[in-house]
Amino acid sequence: MKAMQAARFKTGSGSLVFRSLVFRYWAWVAPLLLFGWTLPVNAEVFTLYDGTTQAKTPDLFTPTYLTFQSVFVSGAFGQSYDPAKQATHVNSTGIISATGGYAGHSNHTIAGAIVNPEFPVLDRQAGYKIGFTLEMLSESRTDNRPDRAGFSIIAVSSDVADGVNSSIEIGFQADRVFAQNDNFVGAAVENTAFNPVGPGFVDYELAVFSNTFDLTADGVSVLSGSLHDHFAPLGDGSPYRIPNFIFLGDDTTSGVAEYNLRSVSLTTVPEPSSLALLGLGLLGAAVCSVRHRRHRVSV
Repeated sequence: MKAMQAARFKTGSGSLVFRSLVFRYWAWVAPLLLFGWTLPVNAEVFTLYDGTTQAKTPDLFTPTYLTFQSVFVSGAFGQSYDPAKQATHVNSTGIISATGGYAGHSNHTIAGAIVNPEFPVLDRQAGYKIGFTLEMLSESRTDNRPDRAGFSIIAVSSDVADGVNSSIEIGFQADRVFAQNDNFVGAAVENTAFNPVGPGFVDYELAVFSNTFDLTADGVSVLSGSLHDHFAPLGDGSPYRIPNFIFLGDDTTSGVAEYNLRSVSLTTVPEPSSLALLGLGLLGAAVCSVRHRRHRVSV
């Protein structure tokens, strides 16, 4: 009888222990596998600008990742730090040229040189997020073109090349947000129910993963879709051909805007495969634990 009870204990208890460990394994690992790319596991956050911690414009922020670019915009119509708002005030409405102008912040100079060599790689396969706190005061277009905006955010991933959908440009107009098409004619996707002008400071986050993007405003998704190929339309010298390129501001001669930029951050996200390897490691540990317990029982 004791031998039968011992045999039953070996098989029954070992099976229960195994099921218990497997259950615990999936309770921990399943959420990582399903939602791992959105979690800050091994993620690194880079503060590109924060006007609440340093009373400076982004090009003077330490460490410096961004520079201010302006063409045909000068004086009071450029950038300045506003201590009351703890933000950088940018105004491109004072264009002093018949051909228009632009003004904004980028991690590359006008000549295409990187501002800070330590700027991280924008690996869309692993995923990355650009966060920015923005207050848009006004926006308009000189020719009312629906595919131009007074404020835009641009992100060009590390694998940019002709024929590769690796870039995204989102325009902020007075009555909608939209994503540019490959040839910058018409909108690829738009949201006319969201107005970025007027609500005060909004915490935006542009998440890029694989071939897709998602823009949230105060945690709510306002625009999502596929990345695009902006490599060819503007030819040689185009910033859309620069790997790991970002820009925030007025990038068109057809639009103008006035806004306050309080902060910019970049978060790199680990590859889902690394989470899967972590899960396999936990499962292996669970199996070894079961075998060890069975060995102790049999002895």
